[in-house]
Amino acid sequence: MESPEKKNEFKCRLCGHTEYKRITESNGIMGPGGRSWTLYIFCKNCFAMFKDLEKSSPQDRI
Repeated sequence: MESPEKKNEFKCRLCGHTEYKRITESNGIMGPGGRSWTLYIFCKNCFAMFKDLEKSSPQDRI
């Protein structure tokens, strides 16, 4: 399952782009007991893949 997202706190470390796409997987259960998790995130500009959103953004935040 794919879900496009745009977040202001994301900034690609390679190209500086701020839009990304999150690729998720689920356990197939709909409703209570259903779970989904992020497999990876990729930049919509340069297509660099990241496993963790926090580690993918530059550390220039104070």
